[in-house]
Amino acid sequence: MNLLNLILSGIVSGTMSYFSIKNLSKNKFNVKNMLTYVLILIPLLLVVYICFDGITRLLLNIIFTIMALYLTIFKKDISNSVYYALSYELLAYICEIIISVIFVSIFKINMNSYKEFQFSLLIFSICNCIFIYLLSKNRFICKSVRRLNEIIKRNNKEWIYILIIMIILSLLLVFNNNNLGYGIDY
Repeated sequence: MNLLNLILSGIVSGTMSYFSIKNLSKNKFNVKNMLTYVLILIPLLLVVYICFDGITRLLLNIIFTIMALYLTIFKKDISNSVYYALSYELLAYICEIIISVIFVSIFKINMNSYKEFQFSLLIFSICNCIFIYLLSKNRFICKSVRRLNEIIKRNNKEWIYILIIMIILSLLLVFNNNNLGYGIDY
C-alpha cells in the first residue's frame, strides 16, 4: 500500500469515527472537541497503519481511540471512553465483514486483486465508514448501545464485559481476514 492511500484512509477513518461515536453516545457536536480528537487520533492511526499488522494493529487502534475519547469527548471519563470505543470498534468490524462479503460475492474480489489495486484501502475505508455512520444514526442501535452501557455501569462489572468484547473483536478480525484471503468461504 502506498503512503497516500494510508494517510487518506486514516483521515477518513479518524474523522468518521468521531461522528459515529458522537451519534452512538448522543453527545452534542463540538468543533473544538472534534478538531482535538482528530488531531490526536489521526497521527496515531497513521503510525499504527504503517508500522503494525494483525492483532497488534487492532489493539493499538482500540487503545488510541480510547485515549482520544478520554481526552476529548468524554472529558476524562474512562468508563464511557472504553465502552464507546469498543462499541464503535465492534460496529466497525461487523460492518467490515458485511462490506467484505459484498465485495467478495458481488465484485468477485480476492485478496490478491485487493492488494494490487492502488487505492483499495481508501475505497474500502470510505465504504466501511459510510456504513458505520448510517448504522450509528439508527435509533434502535443507538438506544441499544446506550441501554447496555447503563446496565453495565449499574452492575459494576464493566471490565469483565469489556475484556469479553475485546476477545470477540480479535476473533472477528482474524476470522474476516482469513475468509477474505481465501475468498471461497463467502
